[in-house]
Amino acid sequence: MINLYGQYGRVFVTREMYDSAAYYLDEAFLLADKYQFPYTSYIYIRKGEMEAKRGDYLSALTSYCRGLDNMMETGVNHGLPGLYQAISDIYKQLNEPDSVQHYLSRKIEVERELTKTNTHALDNAVKALLEEERGQYDSKFRTTLSYVMIIGASVILLTLLLWYFWRKRNKRIIAEKESELAALEEKLSDAAELVYMEPSSFCRYFKKKTSRTFIDYVKNVRIGMAARLLAETDKQITQICYDCGYNNLANFNHYFKQIMKKTPSEYRKAFRE
Repeated sequence: MINLYGQYGRVFVTREMYDSAAYYLDEAFLLADKYQFPYTSYIYIRKGEMEAKRGDYLSALTSYCRGLDNMMETGVNHGLPGLYQAISDIYKQLNEPDSVQHYLSRKIEVERELTKTNTHALDNAVKALLEEERGQYDSKFRTTLSYVMIIGASVILLTLLLWYFWRKRNKRIIAEKESELAALEEKLSDAAELVYMEPSSFCRYFKKKTSRTFIDYVKNVRIGMAARLLAETDKQITQICYDCGYNNLANFNHYFKQIMKKTPSEYRKAFRE
């Protein structure tokens, strides 16, 4: 509800309906205080935007600075460049060139730091992925080679043929899982952006509050929706798979059985008996 009120405030600021914007932003502050929600920087930013559009630059500066303090306290730093730019624009309206230059410099520094951090994180992720794939490949290759040596030359051709098709299928499965993971990570990024948090910070906060990861939560919601459709409709399982956000029936069956302890067909049959 806090985030929803914040978004309402943003919409009304955009439409220059300032009284409505002020109402929803104030409600967001009250809820944040009531539930001790620490991430309020985006509410201050929306309020600063509203006051700047009204021409009340001192009040806008106060709101922006409070938002900056909250970002520093909570470690939500991905929005710092934009906030520094907004503060610089206010000082420009107040005709204070030294302050303008100071916050523009801070903006450039933070952008460099974020770029460096993102690049480092990406390099580590790629390195870890390559090492994992290399380890998996080496392990499977040794297993295949052992079977070839035991069975003998008479079955070498058959073994190689089976390995080829297995490897081709494995690549397809990996590609499908990576595609699904990318879709979930995109949802994670969207959810984090909605509350103006870094995905990593949002993951920690979400797991702290729900005792599960965001991706596991999305999977459970999807499978719960699939279970309801299986029980209440006569739709084909393949159609239900696609309706619930899965692009591959094998992945859908795997996750459904993992969570519900039955295949989709078994679940529908058991529910209707």
